[in-house]
This record gives sequence, structure tokens and C-alpha cells, in this order.
Amino acid sequence: MVYNQKNQNGRSAYDGSVSFNTSGNPNSTGNAFADALLGNYRTYQEAQLDPIGYFRFHQYEAFVSDAWRVTDRLSIEAGLRYAWQMPTVTLGNNTSNFDMALYNPSKVVTVLPNGTIVVGSGDRYNGLAKPGDVPSDQVANVPNAASPAVAALPTASSRGYYQSQSLWAPRFSFAWKPFGNDTTAVRGGAGLFYDRPEGNLYFALVNNPPYSLSASYENGNLSNPAGGSASAPVPWASMNALDPNLKIPKVWNWSLGVQRELGFWGLFAEITYVGNKGLNLIRQPDINRPSFADLEANAVGAKANTNYLRPYQGYSNILMRLSDASSSYNALQMFLSRRRGNLNFTLNYTYSRAWDNGSGNGDNLDTGADWHDLAFNYGPSDNDRRHVFVSTWTYRLPFWLNRQGVLGSVLGGWEVSGITRFQSGAPFTVSGNTAIGSRRADFTGGSEQLSNVGQLLANNSVAWLDATKFSAAPESRLGNSGRNAFYGPGLQQWDISLRKQFRLKGTTKLQFQADLFNAFNNLILRNPATTVTNSDFGTITSAAPLRNVQIGLRFMF
Repeated sequence: MVYNQKNQNGRSAYDGSVSFNTSGNPNSTGNAFADALLGNYRTYQEAQLDPIGYFRFHQYEAFVSDAWRVTDRLSIEAGLRYAWQMPTVTLGNNTSNFDMALYNPSKVVTVLPNGTIVVGSGDRYNGLAKPGDVPSDQVANVPNAASPAVAALPTASSRGYYQSQSLWAPRFSFAWKPFGNDTTAVRGGAGLFYDRPEGNLYFALVNNPPYSLSASYENGNLSNPAGGSASAPVPWASMNALDPNLKIPKVWNWSLGVQRELGFWGLFAEITYVGNKGLNLIRQPDINRPSFADLEANAVGAKANTNYLRPYQGYSNILMRLSDASSSYNALQMFLSRRRGNLNFTLNYTYSRAWDNGSGNGDNLDTGADWHDLAFNYGPSDNDRRHVFVSTWTYRLPFWLNRQGVLGSVLGGWEVSGITRFQSGAPFTVSGNTAIGSRRADFTGGSEQLSNVGQLLANNSVAWLDATKFSAAPESRLGNSGRNAFYGPGLQQWDISLRKQFRLKGTTKLQFQADLFNAFNNLILRNPATTVTNSDFGTITSAAPLRNVQIGLRFMF
């Protein structure tokens, strides 16, 4: 059984947010900095409170497993895990959630082309639901508990907005000795595993109206922020939401490999195929983004405020967590190790491909893209690294081990170890700014890299992408380049440690250790600039830290 509790504030703008702008401010001096010195603001916003959610959840789990030695050569292990997982709730029920099914077109507020709302039109909280009434013992913790707006909200079907779920997770594995000896083994297995949606999916819901409201003023002075004129009502600011049909993310894992002791020099080798399939993965699109057709028409027309074009009127961005993304991973993994002698090492090489349409639970899509279109966002995962080689090694220097006196004490017994990594580059998406927002760029095809790729340019940047192959997509369609379709530079890094232990009097010892991170000072480049409409597009302007040396002494007694 798991019981979790966390008291988390919403981190609203309760300390105020102010801007100084000479445009449209009758009190302006004509200089924004001078306005700031005098306190003559253009806009001032402040949340009425920093709400606190007392978040709690329970989870119950149990499992059964059994191992069966079928023959002297074959062993099988199987199991089944069960979990009852409830969503996170708040003790005070002081959150709200947007539910598409509760949005009533007959109660829509009137949004004007300039993005403001007609006072008194429609229901400002249309589509919102609450988990339930505020319990009597929590009224003191929920300042807006008695407000008519809170009382009028419908109650969601679940206190955690999505249903508690029963999760069944089978597991199976086997080990087989094909030749009847202990030098070779074939191992494989498969299993289903579930995730727990993290707390950040819930924490921001305490900032949603009507539990957390804010005030906005224009053209006043900071000596009396509320002395300015009240701003015209506008749609609610960007809010987070949970899909009431959310399902718990799960992944199927499987592997099949051969292990063998090679019989010389203490070597052990392994080659394995590893795969997994992720289902019900969480992403966070803006379900209230205008359609591409509306954005395109607006770009050549009267150019109304974006909030005027949104399907759910009265709201701006509605960032809803949906559990409809998926992933796949397939890899060939090879391993070689030496476990005895003065030189020990492991060599690991992975050739893999990782694809998905949601690498993180906050992933979104291009401006104008239909948030239902999962295929549009399917491509290499953010963490896709096609080739990875990692070696760990330790060498105990055999010199002067038996030498007596100062020479043996100083030069004998040294040990050097390290980690060596060679790795393919990280994927990235090329985008371009357009009149209807930033979207994926167009790509003409062929090689995206310059002929002088990796060369240092006059402005101290590094050449990478051929800018002539890319352009911003026209307003009439989405760009033709894919998500994460291009790759940045790989890396080569050596981390080395040198250490020795000196015996002092009695049982006291002194250990010296020097650690060199990126010991050979390799230039490890980051990805290039990826916005085709910017002047630095296609060049690399940043790199990982260069060599870092750390020296330490440890006295043991």
C-alpha cells in the first residue's frame, strides 16, 4: 500500500506583474525607463492569492510469482502484479478542470475581434467542473469556498477528474542452457509495466478559476496599483486540464539474448535484442487552438485577436493532458567484459531506434496543426541516439608494487580508471516564424548538412546546416519537414580518475584522487540554431563544458 501526501502551492502571480510601455498610456513620459522610475505603469496584474492544494492519493498493489525448473537446461519464471491506482485529489476540492463534454454552446460568452469579452454575455465558467463541495474542515483553507461561482460549478464524475483504475501486469522470463553446460545461456522475457502520472499534472489545477482569480489594471501608478482603470474582461489565461478519460500509461518490455563465457582472458560476452512499446502515454496539446483554416484566413483579413478564433470561446490556451500517445523502441545491445586481472573493463554498444508522438507529458504540436492528428507528430523520440558506445575500465598499475622504501611508497599501487563514451547526435526539429505562428519549416530534400560541416566560422560559430535547403512554410499549409527529422553532432568524452592510497602510521591511511572530466578537452557541440527565419540558423553557438579537473585527499583513521 502507498499513501502519498504533498502540500503544494500554485505559484500564481500573487506578488503582481507590471509592464511599462509608452504606447497607449496617457501618463507616459515617452520613455519606458522613465515611466518605471516614476511608477507609471501601462498594465498591472495581480492574483488574489497563492492557492495551496493539499494533494493526496492511495495506491494498493500485490503480486504473485513462481519459478519452475522444467529440466536441467530450462528454467521458467512467471508472475502477475495487480495495482489499484487512484488519481490525486485535494482535501479541499479547490481545483477545477475543463471538460469538453460539459461545454455548452448555448452559454457561450461573446468574444469581440479585439479579444475582449462582452460584459454579461454567457457563462464565464462554461465547461469547468469541480471535484466536489469544499468539506467543512477545509473551508478555512479555501478562500473562495463560499463564492456563487464555485457553488454553480457542476461536479465532475470523479473527484480526481479521471477514474481510479485496476491494473494487471503479467511477467514471464526463461533461461535455457542450449549445450547443457554453464558457459552459454539464452535468456528472454516479456512484461507489462505501468507508470504513475506525476504530481505536476494536478498541481497547476489550483490556479484555475473560480478558485483563483486575478485583477488587471491599466494606466495607473504603483503607489496605488488599483487606482488605474480596470482592464476590459478577456478570456481566461492559459490553463491546465485533465482528460476525464485519461488512462494510466503502460509499456510492454521484451528481450531475447545470448550470454557466453569465452573461456580465455576472463572474457564474458552478451548480445541481446531489446524492445518496448509504450501505450496511453501522456501529452499536452492545446485543445483550444484555432484551426489552420481560420488562422490562414485571419492572416490576410482583418487580423482579429487569436482568442476570437478559438473553438472554446472565453478561454485562451487549454493545455489538456491526454493519454493517447505511443512509442516504440528496438535495439541491438552488445556487451563484453573482463572481470579479473589488473585490467578490468566493460564494452557496451547499442544500435537502436526510438520513435514516438510524445516524448514528454508536456509535448505539444505546431501552431495550426490539428491536435487530434497524432500521425503528424510521429517521429524520432527526443532521446533517440542511434549509436551509443560506452566503456568502463580500471587498470591497477603493476609497477613497483614490491619496491621497498620511498620509491615504492610513492610510485607503487596507483590505479587509473575511466568512462569512455562515443554517441550519435540528438534529433531536432527545424521551424520557421510565419504570420500565423511558428511552424515546421519546408525542406527541399537531399543532405541537410553543409559541405564544410563542423568548420569554425568567422563569428566563432560552427557550420552545420545548409540554410539554402530550408525555408519557412507558406501561410497556406504546414511545413513538410518532420518532427525530429535532423540530427546534431555526436560526442566523444573521456572521464579519467587517478588514485592511490598511502599507508600512514598504524591503521591510518591517506587517499589521493584526481578526476578529469572530459580529460582530453574534446569540443562537445550542442545542436544548431533551428529557427530558419533567424540570422544564426543552422550554426552551432554553444558547447558542453571543457575539461574539468577535481583533486581530493581523504584521510581515514
